[in-house]
Amino acid sequence: MWLVGFVEGDGCFSVNKNGKYVKHEFAIEIHISDIKLLYKMKSILGGYGSITTRKRDNTELARLKISSKADLKKVILPIFDKYGMLTSKQYDYLFFKSCLLQNITYYEHLPIYERPKLTPFNKIKDILNLYYFDAWLVGFIEAESSFSTFQATGESNKTAKFGISQTNGIQIITAIKERLSINSNPYINKETNHCVIETSNVRGVENVIKFLKNTPVKLKGNKRAQYLKWLHELRVNSRYRNINIPDHY
Repeated sequence: MWLVGFVEGDGCFSVNKNGKYVKHEFAIEIHISDIKLLYKMKSILGGYGSITTRKRDNTELARLKISSKADLKKVILPIFDKYGMLTSKQYDYLFFKSCLLQNITYYEHLPIYERPKLTPFNKIKDILNLYYFDAWLVGFIEAESSFSTFQATGESNKTAKFGISQTNGIQIITAIKERLSINSNPYINKETNHCVIETSNVRGVENVIKFLKNTPVKLKGNKRAQYLKWLHELRVNSRYRNINIPDHY
C-alpha cells in the first residue's frame, strides 16, 4: 500500500510521556510545501487526523497526526496489520500496538523499548514476493528518493540520476535494487549511516521509468512534480533518445 511505504520513510509511531500519563500518536511530518499531500493522506484515512504546522531549525513543517486511542484502533491498526512495514520500523509499530491494546495509561507502567536492529524479513525474496510491494515502493519513493541531473566532466549533455536511501536499510535497499533492476550496488553513507542505491546509467534510468509507468499506484505530491520535470529534461536530452519516455504520467 502506498501510504505504508510513505510512512516507512516519513512517518512514526510513538508512545511518549505526557505528565504521569502515556500518549499514543501516529504522525507523518513533511515540508510545508507538500502540505496538500497530507490532506490526500487524511482523505485516505477517512478524514481522521489533524493537520498542523510548525517551524524547526528555520524549516517550515506540516504534520498529520492521530492521537485518539479510539481512532488509532479503528483506522490505523487495521491498515498496518494488513500491510506490514518492511524495515525495523515494523517493531516500533508492534510496540505501539501492544501498548495501545493493553490500554497502558500511566508512564510508570510503560515497558522499556529499544528498536531491534533485525529486520522483519529473513530473505530478500520474501519482500519481493509481497503482493503489495510495488504499491509500497511507490510510497517509499515518494518519501525517500530523488530525481536529479548533473553535468559530468567532459560531457555535453547532462546525466540523469535516481537515488533512494534508508537508515540501516541494507535489506530493503537491496530489495529495491532487485525490483528496479539497478546494476549498481548499495553503499553506506558513513556521515548519515544511510544505505543508498543510485543509478545514473541509461539502462538503470529506463528501468526506473518503466516501473513507475507500469505500476497502477502513482506518485502524488511534490515528488510527482519533481519526477515530471525530470522526464521533461530527459525528453530533450539526446543521451536518452533511445528509451521510451512517457508523455503522460
